[in-house]
Amino acid sequence: MNLLNALKDVIGNDLIDQASTYLGESLPKTESAFSTAVPSLLSAFVNKGGTLDGASEIMRTIGAGRHDGWILKDMADLFKGGNTTNSLMFKGEKVLNGLVGDNQYSIGDHVSKVSGISHGSSSSLIKMLAPLALGMIGKQVKDKKLDVGGLMNLLSEQRTHLGLGGIKYTPPKEEIVKPVVEKPVEVVRPKEKPKTINEQLKSTTVKTEKQTAATVNTPTGSSSDKGLGALLPWLLMGLLALLALIFILRSCGKTPKNEISVNDGKTTVIKTDDNVADTVKEITDAPAAETVDPDNSDTPKETVKEEPASKPEPKPEPVQPATETNTSAPSVSASEVGRQAAALLSGGPGKTLSLDGISYGSDNARNLNASARAQVKALAGALQSNPGSRIRIDASAGSQTTANYRAISIKKALMDAGIDRNRIEVSGKTGSPSISVTTI
Repeated sequence: MNLLNALKDVIGNDLIDQASTYLGESLPKTESAFSTAVPSLLSAFVNKGGTLDGASEIMRTIGAGRHDGWILKDMADLFKGGNTTNSLMFKGEKVLNGLVGDNQYSIGDHVSKVSGISHGSSSSLIKMLAPLALGMIGKQVKDKKLDVGGLMNLLSEQRTHLGLGGIKYTPPKEEIVKPVVEKPVEVVRPKEKPKTINEQLKSTTVKTEKQTAATVNTPTGSSSDKGLGALLPWLLMGLLALLALIFILRSCGKTPKNEISVNDGKTTVIKTDDNVADTVKEITDAPAAETVDPDNSDTPKETVKEEPASKPEPKPEPVQPATETNTSAPSVSASEVGRQAAALLSGGPGKTLSLDGISYGSDNARNLNASARAQVKALAGALQSNPGSRIRIDASAGSQTTANYRAISIKKALMDAGIDRNRIEVSGKTGSPSISVTTI
């Protein structure tokens, strides 16, 4: 079963014409976008189903969202716009978030680059096609009553049609493990050669010598050994007493050294003698800055002037990292953004509001500063006042990744303010920094 050809046959030219009108793109560009988006989505599903966990997740998504092929029966007005198209894109966004994840942005960029349609149009197109692609897979699962293993084989077969290559999945079979009976191991010992007469005589002589030595070394319990054992404790006690006496004599023989103390600019020399009480001589005329020799307190030394401590050099101030700010338009107050957003949402689809005054924090992509958060909060208030409206956030930056993160950061801020994520689309592209909001 070639799912790629089957899906192309089902779509037909009428749906491509409808999509061209709905997206506002030329027919040749739209045809090229379809030719790129359909195999890209199928490849994403095939890669997801290459593992047992991934195939199980696809099977659960098919069952939970009723993606069993019913949508393929009546597709006459799917891409004409209105509630039918909005409902289709809502389901497509859920499928992409659950099974494709962040790779959906790479697919959208690829479709836009190959076909020439805008990033916003490519993002909308893959959301419209995702339920059709998954519905074609779900139809095969339902018609052929496939389990997870059968689904893996079906997706593996598509790798050849999509130019991906692959190996057919074969479910593991239970192996019968036979018990292993261990055989006793026989130890073969080498036979000893018969000893010669000379070797026998030598062995007998060695045994006799060992027995004689053991007899000589056996203690006999003589009286001299017993006397030495009795004196040993006394010798140890005498040695310990001698060591204690030496320690005491050394402690008593130490001559205390002169001590010097300085109090309130007066130097006091204290000399200690073993037989006479401590004598204190206080020198009242010596200045505080002079040094007094403890051995000759009457001889003053040269005055030492202390140099003032050098002041620590001031530390350089840390340099704050530069942030990339959208400078193509002056910053707008939050109240002005709220008023303009209210007028934008009441004007119907296709209206655009520039938010180029928004700037970011030090990571240059994900964190909005305080002013930007206030503007996004005002935009959220306008969306809450117009519950039926939907918007697309278009971000432009020096790299594609930064542009994607900037658009996503604003979407997340709106979701934190209570706006349903299904009312917000995001698109990023490379170019000069800018942020805009367009009604869809």
